[in-house]
Amino acid sequence: MKIALVDNMNNNFFAFARYLRDLGLDVYLYTIPQTSMEHFLPEADTFKDVKSLSYIKSFPCSMKKGWLFFPKKKIKQEFESYDFIISSGVSSAFLNKAGLVSDIIIPYGSDLYDIPFRKFQLSFSLYKMIRGYFESERSYHQRQAYYKTRLLSSDDGYELFFEALKKLNLKSNNFGCPMLYNREDINTKENIQLWSFLEQYDFVVFNHARQHWKSYNVGLKDFEKFGGIKANNKLIKAFANFIKVSKYKKPILILFEYGNDVDESKELIEILGIKDFVKWMPKMYRKNILYGLSKANLATNAFRENMLDIGGVCFEAISVGVPLINNCQEANSNPKHKFYNSPMIHALSEEEIFNIFIDYEKSPNKYEEVGKKSKEWFDEHLGIGLAKQYEELIHLMI
Repeated sequence: MKIALVDNMNNNFFAFARYLRDLGLDVYLYTIPQTSMEHFLPEADTFKDVKSLSYIKSFPCSMKKGWLFFPKKKIKQEFESYDFIISSGVSSAFLNKAGLVSDIIIPYGSDLYDIPFRKFQLSFSLYKMIRGYFESERSYHQRQAYYKTRLLSSDDGYELFFEALKKLNLKSNNFGCPMLYNREDINTKENIQLWSFLEQYDFVVFNHARQHWKSYNVGLKDFEKFGGIKANNKLIKAFANFIKVSKYKKPILILFEYGNDVDESKELIEILGIKDFVKWMPKMYRKNILYGLSKANLATNAFRENMLDIGGVCFEAISVGVPLINNCQEANSNPKHKFYNSPMIHALSEEEIFNIFIDYEKSPNKYEEVGKKSKEWFDEHLGIGLAKQYEELIHLMI
């Protein structure tokens, strides 16, 4: 049985492919040519020589220019030897136009709530007219791919996805995706050297979420009510209050120069007078982040009002067994939520974050146990355990 995983947004399918190959399946990953996002390439998640991995292939055409001169025969010839196809992103539309059906589609985001709804509009600009025509055609094939797929795996508990599925009159199954691979040895010379400075600190709080708490995210209309805010300022203030009363001799807050409000966060840190207790790291690959995370006492994500934030930061923290603080009330209370009964620690306010720091100082063993359970929960629900569910599903569908 030969399986194709097509598209690699967020490096999700690279992780998925590695899990399935660990289970003995003959899986091939198709990355998209001319992507500008380096941290979404396989080399961002592995220390292996990607060029030596023969199961990684390149999609037959660019997603940007391929629709204009559509290589239907080339795409069909590339994928006709596969027994099973799992796709994501606009590759689903490309496959559909080439006359191929994706057995499973796992949307990542805008490929579900945006691209299927683009319509052709008249314009005085010939360029806009031509571009609009091709976008509307791609939109049509994206919708058709969803209608024809044998299984659509999407989280309908997420409002943007729920509304899109409703408009398209589609039903989905929330299987999720094994989007992070945690079975590679990351104790490399590179990582040890990069993070060696952590050895001098006795309490490490790690936050590698985007710095986004002051500026407003003006994007798609659907995002306007959410703002895309991480509320990092709550964490910074809570940490500042904690080090005033803590018995730790050398506590440190790890932040990353990533996001709209890096300068605003640095200014806040100056005002609070805690510059010596904060270490800024440059934006880096996941394979490097994971090692630093594994050395932390606590990991943190986002604390914004009215919206649960669970993404890569959360996956990464629990995958290496670090207790994670996050706004996760919905995940704690909603049995349908993918993270229901996960060991995440809920906090929303500055005071709640501060109290968790205080509690950790009093009972570090309790949090070490949370970290251990986090790794076990990840492996079962989001890692190799989820991959085994897909393995069984694929065999049943075949």
